[in-house]
Amino acid sequence: MIYLPYSFLSNMENVSHTSNEIVRNWLEYRYGVFKDETYPRDQLYPNVFVNDANDSEHVMPTKQLVLCEGKSSQQVIESHPDFIGIRTDNEPMRAIVPEIKIVKEPRMKYILAIETTASMEEGEDWKWVNKAAQKLIRYDLPINSDLAVVTFNNMTRVEHPLVRIENEDTRAKLADTIPGKYHLANHDTRCVACVLQTVPSILDGDTVGSHVILITRAGSDSLSLTDEKIITEYVKNHGIKISTIMIPTQSHLAFYDDISHISGGRSFLVRRSLFPMDTYVSILDSFQTILGDGTGFSDPSMVTIHKNEHYTEGDSNITTGTFSLDSSVDETVLGVYVEDTEDHLIKSVTLEDEEGTVYGPYSKMSTTFDLINFKTVNVVGDSPLSKHKPGRWRYTIQWFNNPEQSRKSIVRVTSQTGILKENELTLKTWVRRRQAFNGYNPVEVFAQLMKGRSPVSAARVYASIDVENENGSLINLSRLNLTDDGLGDSDIQRGDGIYSGFLLNYQGSGRYTFTIHVDNEAREAYTIDSSGAGVPGECCGSFVDVPQSRMFLMDSFSRTIPGSVVHLSTLPKEDIAPPSKIGDLIIELSSDNKTLLASWTSPGGDFLFGGVSRYRFVYSENVSDLLDTKLHPDVLIEIEKRTEFGNSISQLLDFPLYNQDYFIGVYAYDLAGNRGRMSNIQHVYVPAPPPPSTPLPTPILGLPPSSTTDWVMIIAICSGLGALLIVCVLSISYYIFTSRKERPDSPSPSSCTTKDDLPTSDHTDSSSCHSDRQESTHLDVKDLESQVTDLHQIIGEQSRITPVYWSASQLLSKLESPDRNPRKESFQNQSYGYYGTSLSRTYSDEVSRNGVVNRTFDHEPVVRNSSLNGTIDHESYPQEYSQLQDQVPRTPRLEPRPSRFERNNLYRSSRINRTYDEDSYQGFGTPLPPGRSETQRHAEIPDEFCITVSSISNSDSESLSDKLRPPHILPKPRNITEV
Repeated sequence: MIYLPYSFLSNMENVSHTSNEIVRNWLEYRYGVFKDETYPRDQLYPNVFVNDANDSEHVMPTKQLVLCEGKSSQQVIESHPDFIGIRTDNEPMRAIVPEIKIVKEPRMKYILAIETTASMEEGEDWKWVNKAAQKLIRYDLPINSDLAVVTFNNMTRVEHPLVRIENEDTRAKLADTIPGKYHLANHDTRCVACVLQTVPSILDGDTVGSHVILITRAGSDSLSLTDEKIITEYVKNHGIKISTIMIPTQSHLAFYDDISHISGGRSFLVRRSLFPMDTYVSILDSFQTILGDGTGFSDPSMVTIHKNEHYTEGDSNITTGTFSLDSSVDETVLGVYVEDTEDHLIKSVTLEDEEGTVYGPYSKMSTTFDLINFKTVNVVGDSPLSKHKPGRWRYTIQWFNNPEQSRKSIVRVTSQTGILKENELTLKTWVRRRQAFNGYNPVEVFAQLMKGRSPVSAARVYASIDVENENGSLINLSRLNLTDDGLGDSDIQRGDGIYSGFLLNYQGSGRYTFTIHVDNEAREAYTIDSSGAGVPGECCGSFVDVPQSRMFLMDSFSRTIPGSVVHLSTLPKEDIAPPSKIGDLIIELSSDNKTLLASWTSPGGDFLFGGVSRYRFVYSENVSDLLDTKLHPDVLIEIEKRTEFGNSISQLLDFPLYNQDYFIGVYAYDLAGNRGRMSNIQHVYVPAPPPPSTPLPTPILGLPPSSTTDWVMIIAICSGLGALLIVCVLSISYYIFTSRKERPDSPSPSSCTTKDDLPTSDHTDSSSCHSDRQESTHLDVKDLESQVTDLHQIIGEQSRITPVYWSASQLLSKLESPDRNPRKESFQNQSYGYYGTSLSRTYSDEVSRNGVVNRTFDHEPVVRNSSLNGTIDHESYPQEYSQLQDQVPRTPRLEPRPSRFERNNLYRSSRINRTYDEDSYQGFGTPLPPGRSETQRHAEIPDEFCITVSSISNSDSESLSDKLRPPHILPKPRNITEV
């Protein structure tokens, strides 16, 4: 509800503020949105953050955005049915003009309907029903209450019409109309629907505020489907509230629980027990709860402060207990419900207050409440409890022995709230089913604790749960702690006095009954001064420091009230509850601006129970990316760590994103993989560190190294290495195979002229050499090298003596000598892409000899072996060469002309002396002298002085110059060198 005090409505000085407050409260109440207000030091909903580094403001997640998954108030309101499909009929103002109806809260009108079938006599149940009704009418109903008494079996009978209780006489007359056991029917036929049909006539048609208290067996055969439909229609059409008290039977119909909940009433199940006091007190507690829900703001109500039990069997004859009194109650009474008021077995009662003052022992018991089997202490004068001294009290009850039979007595301390409820401590409870929760709708339990109009914080609130299975067995579950943390899992506002929790402990299908317990034993509970504004302080549901001046610590107190009832037919088969939300995440930047320190408190694996298996930190530049559950923000780090609820955790984070505003959050996972809600979001701004002297690798944000092996990467690397190894093996094998392959012997001068031939014959058959060259045009370099002596013998110093066994071809392979004249050498690059070398020298009057030029490979320079004075050093030539020299004809001395060595695909050498100007094999050279023919020129050179020098060509590895040379048809080569 929205509470508007008279002072608020009568404040006409600031009408604008008043109207804005009404609209704001209406939006929250009707559409479920939250106000976006800034509160200092609010960690959960800071709203706005100011960055001191660049003096800028950044919008932080408000309560509206966090609890509504990033949706604004306008988006939530526009999606409400009030604004969907609006028809204005061309009148736009019709869509925004509100319709306000002012009604007065109706007076509650009770109709006590009691079943009077023969079954009510079983186990003396009717005796205790009668006594409970007597207590309700004579002592519990407040003055000015309206009550009518109705009994029913197969027909309905109005025992007393609706009457207002104004004095004790009215109470007595109403109580006397309750039938005795002799007035019960002799059959078990009942008509519950008939009771609802008579309600309008009892109330003269004014059913507003009617409340039917139905006491019945509520067996599975008590209602037909038609009866259920009639009852449901009357509840909907006439606004009748129904509260059901079900007397023990074999099985109860779940419809009574459902219709009570739908109509806004309560349902109570009185469990079968061996002790009559259990049945009796259960009915009394049910009446007390029903009256507590229906009393108005100015009506006093009865509350239970303490309850205890005593069994006469056993060795202990003493019962002790403690209870707390606070300033919100008065007329406190300590009494004992007994089976027999004459043989109550109470020996004495002693009281002791918090300061140690002892009152009693009191040995005389009062007979004032014998009608309802309630024994109190007979005190001469005022009772010690009537002094209303707040604090903790202690009592001691001594009992007489009763060896004959076992009895059970129940000790009860009750108080009545004041007529003015400004300081009254009230406790209310309700339940609801959470929708769309991993395929199952768990039960949420709520309890509201208020002192007057101010919420009570930091109290201990928990629920005890009883389960009655389908076979009638009763199971007591562990208590469910309720919290007022405002994290949003179930409780959405901290400090509003509403405590909540999820039911996650199940013991099969059946009827689950909740009982709410509240106390302040630690004396930490407090209220906040609302300054008469009608709102519970300024706290918005987060961790806000409340000023001490506005906090009011409360005295010790305790309360217990029956809660709601839920029937569970289907239960989850697996863990569907996620961890609770982390609400105290704190991130601090280290002094060196390199790392972040995150600290938080571990949630439970199932909200407030169990443990968490891992945490995931996410970050983004936009806050909405972290709030929208449909988005997937970047992952900063994922931590595998098992923690229990309440553990303090800290973690270092590497965050190398500098000079930019980021937002970081964390959520938890449980062992079943359920993910909790996003934590409170922290703003992070990391200034860039000074540049390092050496470049450092840029860290990459992401998950920590995975413990699992990346087989895909391993297979890819192994495949690449295997392929490379195979290629290498094939290459080596191919190289070895080609090296060992037999090739035809290269024709060489040694095949024509041998060491043995030179002393005996001075002629060489050039034709045979020419024919061999035609048969084999491709010669191997290694084969050629194997036919000559070691290369060091060729390129050795000039002083080395040439071996006498050298052939003419080996003489031509000599590369250079120390008497080379570099000034007379020149390298000419010919137009066909090869090197031609012109070797100049001086010839003597006698026959001079040109140095032998031999080029084996393209990269070797063309050299000329000659002496420094331009003549051949005859001492360096073998004897065979000297003999050949003597046979060369003498010619007149001409001008010295350079020698030319030319090369094409085959190595070819030509000697151009000072007498002949012979063209090269490529068509180069000077024209023939006049009068000389080609025949004459060749005739002057004997064949025995011709040596064939073959080229070395490898078709598999052709030189680059050969590849670049344009195609040219060569004439038949002539390899002639004069020696």
